[in-house]
Amino acid sequence: MRLGTSHPYGGGIAPVLWLPSLAMQVDIGRDGKTLQAAVRGEVDSHNCGEFAAAVRDPIDGGVDRVEIDLSGLTFIDSSGLSELVKLHNELRERHGVLVVLNPTPTVERVLEITGLAEPFGLA
Repeated sequence: MRLGTSHPYGGGIAPVLWLPSLAMQVDIGRDGKTLQAAVRGEVDSHNCGEFAAAVRDPIDGGVDRVEIDLSGLTFIDSSGLSELVKLHNELRERHGVLVVLNPTPTVERVLEITGLAEPFGLA
């Protein structure tokens, strides 16, 4: 875990936190009460806890809107979907919102099939 570093691929959000994983990278930035996260690679049962922790810590710090960019996500399994649902529910309890942005066609199809596209603001 490296704090306050620049994103290794350049561009995008100015990260506060970058989590390297064999199959996943998460860049986190914050603008007031909005958390911006960009996820690349795969979110599965092996790394979904890292993903959730990276997003959950700022939520506990007062963030009420979370925008997750999935343009770099190539795979998500039921564990990753479960973490997204938990984050959505936590934010909703605090009168906040989770917004999923730019899913790849494959990930968007998974969200549609599971009925999660609408709650995540994609419908």
